[in-house]
Amino acid sequence: MQDVISSPTRGLDIVANTLPTAPQFGVLPAEEQSGLTDAIHQVRGIVHRPAAQIAELRRAGALSEKGIAAEAEKVKADANKALDRIDAETAKLEDERGAGYERVASGRLQPDGAYGYIEKMPPAPTVEQLMLHREIRDRLSNLKSADVADLYLKAVREGNDAELIAAIEGAPKAFALVTPFTREMARKMRVEMSPFAHQFEHRDFVLEARKRLVAKAREVLAALK
Repeated sequence: MQDVISSPTRGLDIVANTLPTAPQFGVLPAEEQSGLTDAIHQVRGIVHRPAAQIAELRRAGALSEKGIAAEAEKVKADANKALDRIDAETAKLEDERGAGYERVASGRLQPDGAYGYIEKMPPAPTVEQLMLHREIRDRLSNLKSADVADLYLKAVREGNDAELIAAIEGAPKAFALVTPFTREMARKMRVEMSPFAHQFEHRDFVLEARKRLVAKAREVLAALK
């Protein structure tokens, strides 16, 4: 117990000191690095304040153990509320990441000569396209499932057969031509081939780091008495 009070953020520092860079991706981009560094400082401060307050109560000797325990619970509750706010910020970052991932994985974010990439919402298919897609599905239904999956993933990878992709992805669920697993493979492929892949990897690293920080901070707070 004395070690926790004398160095309240020791366990937190062990986690935090491994976070500012992500070796597998190189140094984090400046914006992500700054946000994570700010979170580290905030969480350290959130844990240090109640630890210092509890230690001061013990040094003052004005309260009984029961009184100190009651005060400790109050300051720890306030600290946990502050950590809840960090969690809320993390959830917002996670939502932003999810929305961005969906834009890329769905194929809505496409190359554009003038601006690099632009989000294009697919227009409703024409009657002619619906008929073509039905014809494509009819032909594909005569193939083995593995062959259909190969054709689909090849089309996604090479990006040269939009009608085949639309036909397969537009198939009624009851008559799906590829499995959900194959559909997810295609989504991941789009992300991995995009110039945004490292952005998602960096954001995932930051999200995991923030969660680890807060989890460790709650452990340290729980141990304070």
